[in-house]
Amino acid sequence: MSRFVFAVLFHEYPSSARQLIFSILRYYPDAIIYYGLDRKDSFLNDLSRKGWDSIQEHRLAVLRWPPKWNFFPNDPRIRYVIPQREYSWKNLHRFLFDVIEQSKQDDYEWLICLDSDSMLCGTGIRDICKGTWDFSSRMWSLDKYMCWYQGKIFRKNWNYYEALVKDLSIQCEPHNYSTIFAFFVLSKKATSVLRNFIPRLEHNRNFQYYEDPSRNPNPLWEAFLPQFLSDLGLECHDVYPQMPGYRWRPFWTIREYNKAIWFYHPINRYPRDPFRVYLQLFHNSEINYDHDNKFSPG
Repeated sequence: MSRFVFAVLFHEYPSSARQLIFSILRYYPDAIIYYGLDRKDSFLNDLSRKGWDSIQEHRLAVLRWPPKWNFFPNDPRIRYVIPQREYSWKNLHRFLFDVIEQSKQDDYEWLICLDSDSMLCGTGIRDICKGTWDFSSRMWSLDKYMCWYQGKIFRKNWNYYEALVKDLSIQCEPHNYSTIFAFFVLSKKATSVLRNFIPRLEHNRNFQYYEDPSRNPNPLWEAFLPQFLSDLGLECHDVYPQMPGYRWRPFWTIREYNKAIWFYHPINRYPRDPFRVYLQLFHNSEINYDHDNKFSPG
């Protein structure tokens, strides 16, 4: 049975963050979850202005929030990522780099990056993570790739990428790959190879060009990483056809629910969103959280 590490960057309600953690451990109880917060100290204050379920919930969250933003301090499977870099949803690669470095000693086969507005409703990842491939991607035709905004921006600045890989003594060939933003999978081999290049990437001026915050959208996560991994000789697998519950927009609704779908994205992050509550009722009601801060079957 495959062993998984999950990586999730949260930037919404603590209640919905916990819901995603519940859904992961409901179906993958032996997994390790690394999570981060892209706003840290302003997390609760920002949310209070965006509309909590109630003022009382906000007050309780402030009073009971664990130190260092640890959701479940007594569960060794759930680990707060100690930030070594500044990151947000616009530069998720930095969060990934932190997770890759901090999970170095973990025994796992696959690292799975989930978007925080997704939800797991089954064990379908075990079916996807088979074979000898190294990282997941979506494969496009050239015409469609160039119609995709991030891909077009990346190719427009291809000379910076060529200079970067030349500095690293790597040969490159353009590929029409992108990540599925909400679901990016790396094998242990891929994380090990990438880890060795992280310091050299971050000190390279051409990589720093791609990290320039004035660039919108930043193509590093969705365009740069699959290109770079493929140029390192790692094997890509197109998981998009196996993700029937994935789409960019709109949010999923109750009337669209299909019990055969094991992964949904996007789901409204509001904790009382009807579809989110519906999934909790039918998929996570068997999970209890005991007084010792450990997950257990209900």
